[in-house]
Amino acid sequence: LLGATATASWRSFLKGEAPEEVQRLAAHRMTPVEKVLVLQQVPIFARITPEQLLALARIAHLMPVAAGSQLFGEADRAAIFTLLSGQVRLEQSGVSAVTTLGVGDTTGVYETVAGERTGARAQVIQPGAVLRIDREELFDVLADHTPLQQGLFSAMLHAGTAPEAIGMSAANRT
Repeated sequence: LLGATATASWRSFLKGEAPEEVQRLAAHRMTPVEKVLVLQQVPIFARITPEQLLALARIAHLMPVAAGSQLFGEADRAAIFTLLSGQVRLEQSGVSAVTTLGVGDTTGVYETVAGERTGARAQVIQPGAVLRIDREELFDVLADHTPLQQGLFSAMLHAGTAPEAIGMSAANRT
């Protein structure tokens, strides 16, 4: 989707918007409406209406993450993770660059939709919380919500032609 020069670790990472707002919303148990407000900050979901995002919010699971724990490994089934608080280090075997995910950042969208393994490791650096959307639940929702399906794939195709528009520039690699 991002062209031949993109590696799996870079297509896995979407830079989030409004991290302060995301962190504020994550400070307590989240309602579906608050999850919608968080998901709206993810560039890949920006073209999707709030009503459509509500269907995603219902399957977005709030998970605490502890420092030192592994969010996912290279062979794990992909899921979409949006970091609500804390910090996560994203690494891929054979790639020297490491990406640090912060509040509001999302990983796993492309791999989840494609049904791929993650191909990367995500290690929690600072404790916090994530929203997790699993592939099976995502596709169940997409099957029942054609406009949501169209909005998601449209956003992915637009992002694929302009990776810098979704925070995938070299500046995001640390």
